[in-house]
Amino acid sequence: MGVREADENQLSGSALVVVPNTALARALGRVAEGLGLVPVIALAADAIDVALQEKPRIVLLDLDDPEPALTLCRGLRAEPVTAQVPIVGVTSSPQLPRGARAAGVTDFVTKPVDRETLATRIAFHLDSTDTDAGGSEVDRRLLRLETAQALAGIGYWEWDVETDEVRLGPGTAAVLRLRDPLPTQLSELLVACVHLGDHPRFTAGLRDALAGEPSADGLLSRHPASDSEYYLKHFVSVSRSQIGAPLVTITVRDVTNERRAEESARRIAFYDGLTGLPNRRLFEKRLAGAMRRFEAQPEAVGLLFIDLDGFKGVNDRMGHAAGDELLRAVGQRLLESVRGGDEVSRVAPPQGSVSRFGGDEFAVLLTGLRQTEDAAECARRIRGKLAAPFEIEGTEVRIGGSIGIAIHPRDGATTAALLHAADAAMYAAKSDRTVEFCFYRADLDAVGSRHRLMVEQLSGAAERGELSIVLQPKFDLATGHISGAEALARWSNPLLGAVHPADFIPVAEESDLILKIGGWVLEAACQEATRWNQQMIDPPSVAVNVSRVQLVSGDLERVVYDALMRSKLDPKRLELEITESLMIEGENAIAPLRDLCAIGLTLALDDFGSGYSTLASLVRFPVNTVKLDRALVRDIDSNPDAARVVRAVIRMAHEMGRRVVAEGVDNPAALRLLREAECDEAQGFLLAKPISCEEFRALLASWRPIEALASWR
Repeated sequence: MGVREADENQLSGSALVVVPNTALARALGRVAEGLGLVPVIALAADAIDVALQEKPRIVLLDLDDPEPALTLCRGLRAEPVTAQVPIVGVTSSPQLPRGARAAGVTDFVTKPVDRETLATRIAFHLDSTDTDAGGSEVDRRLLRLETAQALAGIGYWEWDVETDEVRLGPGTAAVLRLRDPLPTQLSELLVACVHLGDHPRFTAGLRDALAGEPSADGLLSRHPASDSEYYLKHFVSVSRSQIGAPLVTITVRDVTNERRAEESARRIAFYDGLTGLPNRRLFEKRLAGAMRRFEAQPEAVGLLFIDLDGFKGVNDRMGHAAGDELLRAVGQRLLESVRGGDEVSRVAPPQGSVSRFGGDEFAVLLTGLRQTEDAAECARRIRGKLAAPFEIEGTEVRIGGSIGIAIHPRDGATTAALLHAADAAMYAAKSDRTVEFCFYRADLDAVGSRHRLMVEQLSGAAERGELSIVLQPKFDLATGHISGAEALARWSNPLLGAVHPADFIPVAEESDLILKIGGWVLEAACQEATRWNQQMIDPPSVAVNVSRVQLVSGDLERVVYDALMRSKLDPKRLELEITESLMIEGENAIAPLRDLCAIGLTLALDDFGSGYSTLASLVRFPVNTVKLDRALVRDIDSNPDAARVVRAVIRMAHEMGRRVVAEGVDNPAALRLLREAECDEAQGFLLAKPISCEEFRALLASWRPIEALASWR
């Protein structure tokens, strides 16, 4: 049997709702209820019996399962009671099922059902049936008025000030979401449809209206049953009877959708759509407010500017969805890491706030600082939170953060000045990996300015001919021959001068610039190695460093193939150097290297022993050569333990069929020990510094291996 959703005495007529989805059935019922109908929900099997009992004015029917739905339609049309009742279908299809009109379907709306569209259709068909039944013109006009009010969410109620009685206009109970028994006293009405927290303001508004000062904007209230989800606005007008008694009419309008639109616009304007944190615009407003409050209550204001380290690599390697998940997780950790006097911002301004400025940049506002150490302690907590691994899409991810700190009023009297100071301090922290964070100092402006200028100038360096390569020779320790050369990038800019690779390579890796620069270096190295064919029958190989960003970009294979094709270099003479840090990138990063090795390239594992060291990397990576990091090599002549480690690594690498190259060979004693340990190759300032391409060609022509061997003994 059907289930009544409202009392029959309250509303006029009923609407039979035959929809299997309970949530949708109730939603359709609420639309009917808003038009003055009692919704009666029934199953298809019981629908005809319910219709004969309830005599509905309209039927709302789900048509997504056409066969039983149309059978029901034909059954309803066969009964005299429902033969002329409008049947409005709801369907996921843009058109009616075949045979629906013949079965008796009057009209239809598509899913998802728009409330106003359905209400308009129902009102239209009810108006038509009432007219056909000979209803009076006055009744039809009243119905149209009530229908229009229901669609607009408008009603009215009257208040007798002397008796405190209230009377509701037609359809107003639905707007106010009231049920029987309907309130008859003002106090009852306030309890039923005005949130308790809004009572003082609402009753004050009524008193103002009685005093001749009604609010032109109306009285806004929340519904008590839904707190902030349902809003009403009441417009009060007061007239006087012949004996001077006040007559109060309150027009009420449902403004929920307007409020939601306003809130949505506010969130778009002031909050980050990805993390839900305040955006830069709101953060700057709060910063300005905190600085103004400082004038009345002198307590320092701290600003922490945070730039994530390693985020771009995650984004490139795992995709934007994973990057977004990581940013949300970072935002949550920042919220967890601030506490006490630096609590995070919610909707109402608290003592401080966390904000996402955009990209991988965040900021924290600290208020009420008693000493600058409070800001430092917050920065340490943030660093600690960011250092812990994140689990993103089932993969452990590690990143870091560079933090700059500025204090008001010491470092800036305006929001722009304080933001600039924190930004400069952040760049200083990023440039010096040995510090946890950096407080602003006046001399840091040059650091930040230089960094920004470097990014700007580096973007067009290749096109302007500012890039070049130098070659670091490698030597075979058994034969004395020049076995190869490592190509190293150099950059000379008119504004910045000669920029050291340790300065510009990290900047390039923070952005996509390393892809362009790395591709240029690879092309230049291949072209130079081809020139050596004219000097020697068996020329040496050339090695090029490949950054993690290049590898995870997915474009490395194409770049290498193009460079080999244009230079006509034999792939066997090209060696790619990768670092052990790529171990954390997974098989997807290693697969392109296997493909490149298949065409003859060789692979060197660079900086072995620099931090990620594990012999497992010799198994996972398809490497031909292991390059011992200079940190392992530099002490072997003075530290017996270091010498034993180097000998063990060389021995195990040889057992696995790998050649070993020692980097940073700077003194004769270290060279002798490496030769005794049967290290295959070496490079370093003792043997040869990085030299220009022209100088390297001259070295190839003049090199005497036998003399070199004699000098190494």
